[in-house]
Amino acid sequence: MEKYVMEFYKEATKAARDAGRVGKIEPSRPSAYDFKYEKGNLMFYDSCLGSGKFVGQMGIWKNDLPVWAMNYKGQVVALGFKEEFLNSALNNVGDEPQHHLRGAPIFAEIGQEYRCDIEGDEKDFVGHEEIFANGTLVYRMSFNGGEIVD
Repeated sequence: MEKYVMEFYKEATKAARDAGRVGKIEPSRPSAYDFKYEKGNLMFYDSCLGSGKFVGQMGIWKNDLPVWAMNYKGQVVALGFKEEFLNSALNNVGDEPQHHLRGAPIFAEIGQEYRCDIEGDEKDFVGHEEIFANGTLVYRMSFNGGEIVD
């Protein structure tokens, strides 16, 4: 996979986090949250159903052909989840390239801890992330995806 595709992914997901719900586009399905980001011949699209419990898919298209995608499913499991903390964790990626897909293996701020485990690389991966607030699990998400080759 070309390096610039993953650089575009990092740029697009940061733009999506910065936009919040305000920056979403017209949903493709009832009650969906959709976000689209384009640059040159690349397009990023993220579509999510639900909020407390959610399922979604994000993908990258090059010249209108899909080249990469990730599916995800997660939920807030207890009081104490802070979306701002998750965004901070995702903006502080680790040194390993596979952690550019989500966040560093461990990221902590006062009373909050993000943990992310990923097997594989951007071409084929599976992972899981969790957030703990004062030692209590408050959020979890599983994800998988990779390169799309015709």
